[in-house]
Amino acid sequence: MTLVWERGAYARKAQSRRERLEGKLRDEKDRRARMRAGLIQYHDRPVEFVNEVVGDFIWSKQREIMEAVSVHRKVAVASAHGIGKSFLAARVVAWFIATSPPGMAKAITTAPTGQQVTGILWQEIHSAHTRGHLGGRMSRTEWWQGPYQVAIGRKPADYSPTAFQGYHAERLLVVIDEACGVPGNIWTAADSLATTSGSRMLAIGNPDDPASYFAEMCKPGSGWHVIHVSAFDSPNFTGEECPDRVRDMLTSSDWVEDKRRMWGEASPLWQSKVMGQFPEVGDDTLIPPGWVRKAIDRWEETPDGVSDIELGCDIARFGSNETVIMLRRGDRAHLYKTVHQRDLMHVTGEIVRAIKDTKASVCKLDDAGLGGGVTDRLKELQAHGEFGHQSIDLIPINVGVGASDRHDRAGDERGESDRFLNLRAELFWRLRERFEQGTIAIPDDDDLAGQLTNIKYGMTSRGQIEIERKEKMKERGVDSPDRADALMLCFAPLQPRWKRAWGGML
Repeated sequence: MTLVWERGAYARKAQSRRERLEGKLRDEKDRRARMRAGLIQYHDRPVEFVNEVVGDFIWSKQREIMEAVSVHRKVAVASAHGIGKSFLAARVVAWFIATSPPGMAKAITTAPTGQQVTGILWQEIHSAHTRGHLGGRMSRTEWWQGPYQVAIGRKPADYSPTAFQGYHAERLLVVIDEACGVPGNIWTAADSLATTSGSRMLAIGNPDDPASYFAEMCKPGSGWHVIHVSAFDSPNFTGEECPDRVRDMLTSSDWVEDKRRMWGEASPLWQSKVMGQFPEVGDDTLIPPGWVRKAIDRWEETPDGVSDIELGCDIARFGSNETVIMLRRGDRAHLYKTVHQRDLMHVTGEIVRAIKDTKASVCKLDDAGLGGGVTDRLKELQAHGEFGHQSIDLIPINVGVGASDRHDRAGDERGESDRFLNLRAELFWRLRERFEQGTIAIPDDDDLAGQLTNIKYGMTSRGQIEIERKEKMKERGVDSPDRADALMLCFAPLQPRWKRAWGGML
């Protein structure tokens, strides 16, 4: 009898637990249903969704963009630096998915590099999901609602039109972040998906490259609703009311004034990064901004080469110029160190430390002007065993001397000394070819990018290529391209036949 009673008590307890669990599941389903019903009211009110559900503040231009996406099938935003592009794109994704019944809507995002997909845009999507308590589960680049994958981030390794197949939905959102760096075939594939009346495409990025597919989509008659956002449109310049935490995240007036001094208002980077306009690049631009942008995008995806480390050092003393130590390993460059307002002995010490710390095998030095003293002191230190057993070739390069005497360029019977005005022109032209061919990757440094895109070239009356002199650049209000010079030295090719140009050091 006791055993029967115990079994009955156990069964009653189990039944009670099941009923409590089923009640909790019903309550959770009811809660989710109420939440979905509440969110659906924001179906055509993205600004209110961000303000009331996610709890974020968006300022006037951001509101204009979100409202445009709710109305227009294709929206292209050419934006200045630092206005919250990825923040805004993530809120668009959150609004689009959260205000649709599960399984009805999907979103797919892409960008030029994996870091831009996972480290920037999808971190912002995670933030919006958490702040809004939006439901579903998130992985690094995926958003699931029950059995439905409702959003995914595609990185460059997936760059083929087939990578976008299978993402049809009644409502589909395609977000192209950092749009200048995304190739045309991906745009075409994405456009072929967003065919329904409820589908949307948002392309947003800095207008760096006037030759890009993004630039074509921003032209009149493209079928896209185009919005340009200048740094001067932000609350930091207009005086628009906004929380201090938002204001602190936007481009500051100090940054703009610094770039005005560094780049000049005629610079391609000023036009794109500050004004939010595609630059008008002249035929005399040595390295177009689109090439620079692609080299920056390659940096995260390019491993360091297996070759020895080479340093390129552009020497400055006091004044506004800076000493720059650039490091190269394979096709990948690193901005190792910059030194301001220090005497030549201190500069020499910094180069010695760089050689030792990096175990560099080659150090190429600007040997014109002040650099000659640094070269002499380094040679003296080397002769006295300062570098111990470390093998280091110290190569002084005076870019003011004549070009090399090579005659082996395919299809060109002229020697380099006949083709280029001087060694500076030859080495910068070699650097240009690397950018053109895609065999260089550089760090995302605004000053380096600005200097590279500011360099102009021309032809002498003898038909020789010449690079604009620094004095002429200063007349245009452009600072000395110290970082670009260090990069040029870093990638200067080492060829035994250049003994004359490099003082017989090789």
